[in-house]
Amino acid sequence: MARQVLKGIRVLHPAMEKRARPLVLVQLEEVDSWLQRAINEARSHGNQPCLLRHGRDRSLVMLGFWRGFRSHELSD
Repeated sequence: MARQVLKGIRVLHPAMEKRARPLVLVQLEEVDSWLQRAINEARSHGNQPCLLRHGRDRSLVMLGFWRGFRSHELSD
């Protein structure tokens, strides 16, 4: 009985889906410049793992933004 009542409540009053706010161009530029600085710093220190990681992250952010991908589409 209680299950049916709760199911009916969920049907009548569905939970609002939480949505992340979209990344705006100014924020993208800030993230890109931060990652570019991190790449340059890793390169100057000869830190290959950080260089690869920041390069990958920059590529994923740019690809995700310009193609309109969601985070789960980039991480699968």
